[in-house]
Amino acid sequence: MQLRFGSFHVSHAGWCLRIQQGKQWTSGGNINDSSDMRNYPEKTCDISRLVLHPKLVEAAIRGVKTRQGRNGIYAYPEETFELDGVAFIVTSLTLEKLGDMTDADARAEGYPNLAAYKDLILRMHKGMQWNLDADVWVHCFRRLDAAPVCQDSISH
Repeated sequence: MQLRFGSFHVSHAGWCLRIQQGKQWTSGGNINDSSDMRNYPEKTCDISRLVLHPKLVEAAIRGVKTRQGRNGIYAYPEETFELDGVAFIVTSLTLEKLGDMTDADARAEGYPNLAAYKDLILRMHKGMQWNLDADVWVHCFRRLDAAPVCQDSISH
C-alpha cells in the first residue's frame, strides 16, 4: 500500500505520529496495526547517540525535551533507549525541513526558542550553513513511565 499524507496528526495505540506534508512512505500492511513499520531508510547511527549532551539528557528526564532532530535516522518508532537509567520510547519519526521548525519545536528540543537553537547548532557545527531546505529526521520520544500523550508542536 502506498500512502501519501497531508499535514495532520494521527494517534494510534498510545503513540503519536506527525506526518510532514508531501512525504511518502510505503507500507506493507495495515496502517492500523502498530506492528506495521513503514519502510524507513536504514539507520545512520545507533540509538544510544540520539541524546548526548548532559543538559539535554536532564531536560528529557524532566519531560521538557521530547524530540531530537538529526541529519540521519538514529531510531525507529517504538524503539526504547535509556538516559541515565531512565527508559524512553520513540513515539514518532518524521522527515521535516529545517525551515519549518518553530519556536515550539525548539522548546521540544530543549531550547528556549528557535533563535537559541539555531545559534547553538551553528556554533557546534563550524562552517555549517542554516539551510532552510535541509532535511531533518525528527525523533519524538517520551519517558516509558509517562502516560502516552499526543502533543503536536507544529503551529500549522
